[in-house]
Amino acid sequence: MASVVASGSDSQDVRQPGDAAPPESIIAQGDGAQAQALSDGIISPVEYQAAIEATLACVTSAGLPARVLRPHERSTAAFVVEGERLPEDAGEVVKGCMARSFHAVSYAWSVQHRPSEAEIRHSRQQLEACLGAEAMSWTNGSPPGAAEIAAILRGGSESEVRAFFECARRVESETGIAP
Repeated sequence: MASVVASGSDSQDVRQPGDAAPPESIIAQGDGAQAQALSDGIISPVEYQAAIEATLACVTSAGLPARVLRPHERSTAAFVVEGERLPEDAGEVVKGCMARSFHAVSYAWSVQHRPSEAEIRHSRQQLEACLGAEAMSWTNGSPPGAAEIAAILRGGSESEVRAFFECARRVESETGIAP
């Protein structure tokens, strides 16, 4: 089975601390619906859902079997395309649909729902507790930092990778913060 997964965080533009609005390069790629949603500086839940639905409609109208992953109302949506045989350009189709209907709105949504430092710490503690309960081995005796997690995801055992993703899924579904 082949698959493509893309989320709002896949945009090539990088957020800078304090940025409230999407960069012009993201806005310029979007359609009128994104511009309208951004016009008052606030993305409502209805506007965010409309951007998700427009993107999903774009992807499915291109003949790709797509679904949306969004484990928490605060989460940024991810689009998943899976099938026995996907066209070679499936990833580009999804990216194009997201640029047209989703990226600018997703950017503003994620800025509006940016977690506080306390929320990030709490989320991190939950992830560490879950990983500890899954009996993941730490190379230095303490829970992994970002570099160690990246190393596990690149070259860890299948059980370590599975444990990490299961714990990350649990934490995001409870807090809306993806580790």
